Amino acid sequence: LTGGNGYVDAGALSSSLPEINVSFRNAGDGSHTYIGDECVDQAIRTIEVSSYVSPVAVIPEVRDFVDRILRDYGKAGRVVMDGRDIGTTVFPDAELKIFMVADVNVRAMRRLKEMQAAGFVCYTRRLLEKMELDLIQFKGYAFQIEMKYTACMMGAKIVEVPIIFTNRVLGTSKMSGGIFSEAFIGVIKLKISSWTRKFPQL
Repeated sequence: LTGGNGYVDAGALSSSLPEINVSFRNAGDGSHTYIGDECVDQAIRTIEVSSYVSPVAVIPEVRDFVDRILRDYGKAGRVVMDGRDIGTTVFPDAELKIFMVADVNVRAMRRLKEMQAAGFVCYTRRLLEKMELDLIQFKGYAFQIEMKYTACMMGAKIVEVPIIFTNRVLGTSKMSGGIFSEAFIGVIKLKISSWTRKFPQL
């Protein structure tokens, strides 16, 4: 997903699967998920990754690839897993299966809390319908800057709800020189372009 633009190329993704090394490593505080040598425990729970789940999960090659990894991990036994297909497709002969059903409102509130913890940005439908989305240029962290700047120039009211983030303890930062340059130089470009651009108003 790094540097992606939200488009999923099923063919390219399927052909690259043999090069992807996914592993699970046990430590004193539990099991951790790695891609190569990078721990992705936190990254795979972000809203950015969640937005790719549906288009990626429907690719048969991806599902088969993931199922094989999970089965190999479970061969040693003493494994507890949860998921939609775990008890039916991945481990149909599991020693113990527990099925839990939660009220739709409970599931919705749990998901909302997850998104709030990761940082959650909301725009009204009226704003997005008037915003000239084709003119949005940035793709990295600066994408959020440009979206909020455009909303502000359109006369929208911006409200921020503070969230306290703890220091990173796993994985590595996605920050790079290119991302920093896009954000730094991009802000200047946004200001200059606003001198001649006419923003639609709410």
